[in-house]
Amino acid sequence: MGRTFLADEKIQAYVEKLQRSETWYLGLVIGKLSSPKDYVVHLVRTPEPMEDQAADDDADNAASAETSTRKRRKSQTKPASLEAMNELWASTHAKQVTMMLPGGLSVIGIFAVAPDKMIEKSQAKLRQILFAIQKQERKSPVPEVSGAVTDRVLLQICSTTKKYTCRTIDVNDPKSTFRPAEWKFQSLTETWNRLETNLGVNIPVDIPEKSQSTSLAKQIQNGLQPFCQRLRTSLVQIDGKLRKETELLDQSVEKKGKGKDKSQRSQTTYQCNILVKHSNPCPPAAPVVETTSTQLFKGGTTG
Repeated sequence: MGRTFLADEKIQAYVEKLQRSETWYLGLVIGKLSSPKDYVVHLVRTPEPMEDQAADDDADNAASAETSTRKRRKSQTKPASLEAMNELWASTHAKQVTMMLPGGLSVIGIFAVAPDKMIEKSQAKLRQILFAIQKQERKSPVPEVSGAVTDRVLLQICSTTKKYTCRTIDVNDPKSTFRPAEWKFQSLTETWNRLETNLGVNIPVDIPEKSQSTSLAKQIQNGLQPFCQRLRTSLVQIDGKLRKETELLDQSVEKKGKGKDKSQRSQTTYQCNILVKHSNPCPPAAPVVETTSTQLFKGGTTG
């Protein structure tokens, strides 16, 4: 039996709006993959190509000279069909959206709104896009959760017949094929817990001269790596207490038939304190003398 996706009924109105525009759309499915049910809370349309073309981070080392002199490209028109969509552009959009999502939610797949014939011709491209998004996810510094679900959803909506077709594919297996899944709209009354914390970071980043040709985003990422590593090994207090890894976040237990209606339960918010190690316990490495510099960008010029 395939997976079942429970989508917020508000999404249906958004899809109907896209269908009325009489053009095709590609976008991301935002939600939570879990067992036994999967939840969908939002659909995000992928924008048309902008002035800055999507760039792969791995290209920095291979074409550093070209990167330093790269010029902004002119705006492009929307591709003629789904089949002509750039999978790198779509996966970059997924990466940007993931960075803005709150904890617990992620990009769990893609959706396409188009005429039936266009969708049928674009099956190979849609598969490529799903695997391209997975490739971007693997580059994320956030470690994968053990036993995480590796299925991703492909929701296809015919703009003429209004028919929904939902399928899933295992993006960890390059040889996997699509499997049928069920898509249901309903009023989501499940309770979502919320964890809140604030983290202020003030870290000067010195850039080695040999790295001047890489992108500014890559330079900042490399400079923040030591702090990020400390953050990943930190301890977290929840409401002032340290919890065991196997301990449930929600400690409330409701007896069957005697608990409150889920629709009447309010969201529970937890305050978190992040305890970062003061210093690395490992002995410091031998000192290395390296020439560095700093660049400030303003109005398209450097100084």
